[in-house]
Amino acid sequence: MSLSPLGGTLETRIAYAQAKIGNLLMPSDFFSDEMADVIRDAEEWGHCYYRNGEHEPPALFRDEPALLRAWKCGWSLAAESAEMAECSSCNDGTGNPCPFHG
Repeated sequence: MSLSPLGGTLETRIAYAQAKIGNLLMPSDFFSDEMADVIRDAEEWGHCYYRNGEHEPPALFRDEPALLRAWKCGWSLAAESAEMAECSSCNDGTGNPCPFHG
């Protein structure tokens, strides 16, 4: 994953287009695996954007529902993780499930 959000999201968007076209031309497990990797990258970008305090998905993901959904999932998971790290019930040391986060 690129360190630059713009460059990295561009790389992810290009890889998505390549996997999508490859799957149309020659359906195979290879392109399914490629697509899964791209979706994981989009989710990781959601994590990255959350950590950087950004709330809007990258423009390059907004017109592709699968990338946008993955980005939102990653952003939400990062937000939930940060919330749980600050939750006194999650971190009370008892080992009991938190009434808010399970």
